[in-house]
Amino acid sequence: MGGTQALRRPGLPAVSTRDDEPGYLLSKDPAPQAPPPSKTGIMPISYRIDVARDLILTTGSGTLSDADIVGLKEQLAQDRDFKPGMRELSDLRSIDRLDVTAAGVRNMVQLDARESGKVRSHRLALVVSQEVAYGMARMYQALSEPHIGGVAVFRDIDEARAWLDIA
Repeated sequence: MGGTQALRRPGLPAVSTRDDEPGYLLSKDPAPQAPPPSKTGIMPISYRIDVARDLILTTGSGTLSDADIVGLKEQLAQDRDFKPGMRELSDLRSIDRLDVTAAGVRNMVQLDARESGKVRSHRLALVVSQEVAYGMARMYQALSEPHIGGVAVFRDIDEARAWLDIA
């Protein structure tokens, strides 16, 4: 076991593939440092439940980490307004940096498996703009298939809304 493995394509920066490293693009520094904790206390991801439409609206911005997503999933599972069969539109287009690891994605899937009674009929549309976010979202989609009713990854918010059948 050694240093970071990286995928390289001509003309593109390296992308970390190491299990415990964030999936964001690597800079010239081979060991990027995590940003300091937010001094504002504002979470980079939040949600709102529209009970009348059986819809969860999730928004992410800034730097998003494994802990942020796991925290949101745990909070949502405990929310008294959350119920099986809800649809979720997760708009992650405003994320600047993605500090999500492959191990973190597997942890998220394990949470889904534990909450399978609540999420089995859940439909989740993830809307992303960054290549790395798209790749990590597709990884989540593939691994969560046995536990969640449907997960789809989009670059266009209108396509995501159409998939969820919301106006």
